[in-house]
Amino acid sequence: MIYKYTHKTIDKTKYSVCLHQCLNYRIYAELWYLSIVSPDGYDVLVLNDYEAVMPIPYQKKLGFKFVIQPIFCQQLGIFYKENISVEIFNLFLSFLTKYKVRSYCFNEENTPYFPSDYLKRDNQVLNLDCDYLTLLNNYNTNKKRVLKNYLLSNIKIEEKYTGSIVTGLLGKNLNRILLASQLNILNTLLQELDRKKVLKQYTLFNKENIPIVYLWLIFSKGRIINLLSVRIKESEIKNSYAYLIDTVIKNYSNQKLIFDFEGSMIVGIANFNKSFGATTNHYVFYRNFKWFDKFKNINII
Repeated sequence: MIYKYTHKTIDKTKYSVCLHQCLNYRIYAELWYLSIVSPDGYDVLVLNDYEAVMPIPYQKKLGFKFVIQPIFCQQLGIFYKENISVEIFNLFLSFLTKYKVRSYCFNEENTPYFPSDYLKRDNQVLNLDCDYLTLLNNYNTNKKRVLKNYLLSNIKIEEKYTGSIVTGLLGKNLNRILLASQLNILNTLLQELDRKKVLKQYTLFNKENIPIVYLWLIFSKGRIINLLSVRIKESEIKNSYAYLIDTVIKNYSNQKLIFDFEGSMIVGIANFNKSFGATTNHYVFYRNFKWFDKFKNINII
């Protein structure tokens, strides 16, 4: 039987134990993570006595409560300790269809349960479980060339979380791509990830010791998630971001880790990710409610 709980009535201990035992664990489904990225709240569907769980984040606007995939939260869906039957999966899905769903992303391991005609999104991942030279050999020819040339540049990489991202040059650049509310969510999320010791920030400096690329990675259960990167256009050196990604791959090669690029459906970004030898996985994007889309003045993450 499936039970529905709110973020106030869920048994947080049982949920956490279940999630950490799941075959398809994702840090996005942690309750503390959801509380940050979905401040309006979330419901949770639970199979029997926490054998499987499905978090459903929502927003409330103009009297509506509708499901929407939060920012900085690529994949949710159904999480299970053991593979579940198609019947149980469809039972979870039937509960979701009762909501007004503007966007909801399942995890990659859920994809085989869906018919082939469901809308899917792409995610590039790279298995780091081999030596760096083998990984490098799988880069495309152009990527090898630009990295070889980039090594001649006088640069420095610092691995250190530098705190608040709201102000200064970094805040100025982030304000170009994020709303104030999104920037505050990101700032809070980074602080909490750092507090839980699952965050690493890399900053690349040019020869004048000016930061030109920032990269924030989440380290979670054998997965390195490329949460966010920022390039300072005014001072960036060409191919500096590629060099930083290559450095991370080199540092964590030959380990049982997956580098998760967190995207992308954008051709240029996807090709950049695949130039490192990444393969493409697919996850299902579900929606049943488009009526709000016509209200252009309403901001929906």
